[in-house]
Amino acid sequence: MKRERRLAGIVSLRDLLSLFVRSDDEIAWQVTEMLAQILPADLAAIQASVHDGIVTLSLAPDHFASGTAKGVTATGRLAMHGVSRIVTVTIHGRRAGAALHAAGSIPISFSAWNIKGPAGYGFLASLASRGTGEFLLTFRRA
Repeated sequence: MKRERRLAGIVSLRDLLSLFVRSDDEIAWQVTEMLAQILPADLAAIQASVHDGIVTLSLAPDHFASGTAKGVTATGRLAMHGVSRIVTVTIHGRRAGAALHAAGSIPISFSAWNIKGPAGYGFLASLASRGTGEFLLTFRRA
């Protein structure tokens, strides 16, 4: 750093990056606080542990027993065809043994997402200008 054409000090890349370094305990606390804010009360029992900056989330097996189903509402950003929008979706989760299945659907207006609608069939039939985006995710322990 220069001050009035005189060297006043030196700042290294390490000095600058140290502003962003956080301890594992601090990261775990921040993740736990964030989960408590965004998850319903019955799912806030998820525990975050951190080792060398890698976050592991866990939930006691008896808290979400096999065969148990839960529904939560989630809000996020969906991007398709160059358009990005905030969407809210109800996610239905079901535990099946060691797997967790999460499914949901989002109504989609083709014009709102720059999607060309399907061609009609003249006077015989017409096709809708909207559809449904569906998803099914299966989570398994690695």
